[in-house]
Amino acid sequence: MARDFDFKSRTVKRPPELQRRQSVARKPKVRQAKWWLVLAVIGLSLVGYAVYRQYSSPTITTNTDNSSQPDSTTAQTSQRIQVYNGGAGEDVAKQLVAKLIAAGYLASYVGPTLDSYQGAEIWYSPGNGELSKQIIKEITASKIVTHESQIATGYAIQIFLGGN
Repeated sequence: MARDFDFKSRTVKRPPELQRRQSVARKPKVRQAKWWLVLAVIGLSLVGYAVYRQYSSPTITTNTDNSSQPDSTTAQTSQRIQVYNGGAGEDVAKQLVAKLIAAGYLASYVGPTLDSYQGAEIWYSPGNGELSKQIIKEITASKIVTHESQIATGYAIQIFLGGN
């Protein structure tokens, strides 16, 4: 028994027939497995972002029906108008867009807002105050507030429709 003990490494020497056999198959390298995992996470993130961008882009409604031209008494404009749903409901916002398009305006429905509004808020770019007064006639909200925007947005008017 004393011969079977290795004093330097403090282990017991086993006879060759009792030693564990090494497996022939090699273990996968951990380093390669980590890289594949990192690449898979990056790929899934890119696919998720692409899907998010596809379904979160605003829906734009345009007038493609040429048969329903507005009459000469309506005010036609080339200024663009954005309509947001701020608590009034998507159907109400889309009805307003349809009404504005029928009146000859270039209107589009953008989508819901993060904040809730009471009544309607109209933000117009400098020089479009008269246009905002014309558009107020098309809105059926109990409370309408107008503001002049100091930020260039590319749109003449932005309408935030809230609950009444």
